[in-house]
Amino acid sequence: MCAFVLKQPLSKKDLSVLSERFSEADPESIDLLVRWLICSTDLEHYLNSHFAQFSTSQARFSCLMTIYRSPDHCVKPIDIAERLGVTRGNMTGLLDNLEKDGLITREDDPKDRRINYVKLSKKGTLLLKSILPMHFLRIKELTNCLSKNEQKVFLTCIEKMNHKINDMHSLCNKKYVNKDSE
Repeated sequence: MCAFVLKQPLSKKDLSVLSERFSEADPESIDLLVRWLICSTDLEHYLNSHFAQFSTSQARFSCLMTIYRSPDHCVKPIDIAERLGVTRGNMTGLLDNLEKDGLITREDDPKDRRINYVKLSKKGTLLLKSILPMHFLRIKELTNCLSKNEQKVFLTCIEKMNHKINDMHSLCNKKYVNKDSE
């Protein structure tokens, strides 16, 4: 998440000034994006404070949940990294700390020593089982301000935006790569 994000939406006057100065500026689109960023940041802070009550972080929780959802609560580190969208280096550091805290164990593949697996320890499973009831209640509480229909519409909007973001990101990467090759 961005380290610096506006904490308040732009005023109508600010949006009007931007659209007067830049013909490309659409006040409604800018307002939507700024409010979405504010909401995302607020959600991240909310989740961080929730996980802090259990002396953990969102990153550690996400990693533990990825392992928990895997068959036999066992998975390759590279698969965790791919599912969480992080680098192998970041994953290694996170797994080292989880192992040091006794929340996971690492096991070599008996058929191929180059492959290892990460498995939830009993302590890791107990931690998740202590977090999840409150976590699910908070999710329910957070989303019950929307009707079931509004939740479906919101989910559809998020999926559309995420698809568009990924398309635009791919296009930007292609343009960036092409500029480097010139």
